[in-house]
Amino acid sequence: MSEVAPVVPGTPPADPPADPPADPGTPPVTVVTDPPADPPADPPVSWLDSVPDGWREDLAGEDDARLNHLKRVGGLPALVDNYFNAQEKIRTGQIEAAAEPDEHSSDEDWVQFRTEKGIPATAEEYTVTMEEGLVLGEEDQEVLDGVFPVAHKMNLSSEQVSLLTNAMMDGQQQQFHKQEIQQEEYRKEADGQVRSLWKGEYDTNLNLLKSSILGSLPETVRDLFAHAVLADGRKVFNSPEMLIAMTDWARKLNPSATVVPNAANPMKAITDEIAELEERMGTKEWFEDQPAQDRYQALVTARDNLNAEE
Repeated sequence: MSEVAPVVPGTPPADPPADPPADPGTPPVTVVTDPPADPPADPPVSWLDSVPDGWREDLAGEDDARLNHLKRVGGLPALVDNYFNAQEKIRTGQIEAAAEPDEHSSDEDWVQFRTEKGIPATAEEYTVTMEEGLVLGEEDQEVLDGVFPVAHKMNLSSEQVSLLTNAMMDGQQQQFHKQEIQQEEYRKEADGQVRSLWKGEYDTNLNLLKSSILGSLPETVRDLFAHAVLADGRKVFNSPEMLIAMTDWARKLNPSATVVPNAANPMKAITDEIAELEERMGTKEWFEDQPAQDRYQALVTARDNLNAEE
C-alpha cells in the first residue's frame, strides 16, 4: 500500500497532474464541411404557359365573329385538335370541303383556299418533288414552265403536280428504253442482211463507210449523223438500204479505198501493182491463180474510176 504524504497546515494544495503530451507522430485532424448545395433549378416552362391571355384577341384581329368563336375554345391545344379533326373529316368525306372561290370571291378568300389546299400563291412558286431515279433536265423544266400556269388555273396543289410530273418522267424513261430495244433489233436485222450481201467484203465496206462517209463530215456533226433517225424510226446506220447506198457512195468518193487502203498515192500504188501482175500473165501459174486474176480486175476497175474523176 502506497504512502500518502502528510499535509502541512498552511500549505496550498498541489496542482493536479497535467495531461500527458500528445503523441507527436499523430497529425491533427481537420474537419472539412461541404459547401451548401445549390437550390434546385426551376423546371422548364412550356411555351404554352407563356402564351398571353389575350391570344384569342390577337388571332381574331378585328373580326368579332372569329373572336366569339375562339372564346368558346378551351385553349390552344383544343384549337389545334379541332383543326386536325376537321381536316380528317374533310379528307374522309365525313364533311364537305369548303367550296372553291369564284369570280365574286375576294383575294383573301382565294389566299385562304389555296393555303388550305397546298396550292402556291403563283404559278412560279410550284415546287416539284421527284422520286428516286428520276431527274428533271433543262428541256423538261421548260415544258413544266408552260404547265405550271395551267395547273395553277386548275387549282392543283404542288403535291398533285409532283405526282403528274413523276408519272410523265417515268413514262418517258419507259419509252426511251423501248426505243433502245427496238434500235438493237433494227441493228441486228440490218447487219444480217448486209453480211449476206457483202460476204467477204463485210469488214472492208464497214471500214469504208466510217472513213469515207463519216470521216468526210465535220466533227461537230459526225456523231449527230451516225445517230440520226429516219422517218420510219430506224437510225441511219441500222437501215440495210442506207448501208448499201452509203457503201456505193463511198466507193465513188474514193474508188481506191477498198483496193489500196491507206495509200499516200493511190493511183501510183494501183499502177505499180497492175504492172507486176501483167508480168505474170501468160504463164501457167497465172491461169491457176484465180485470186490474182480477181485482184487484177479490181485494180483495173479502181484505176478506171480514178481516171474518170479527173
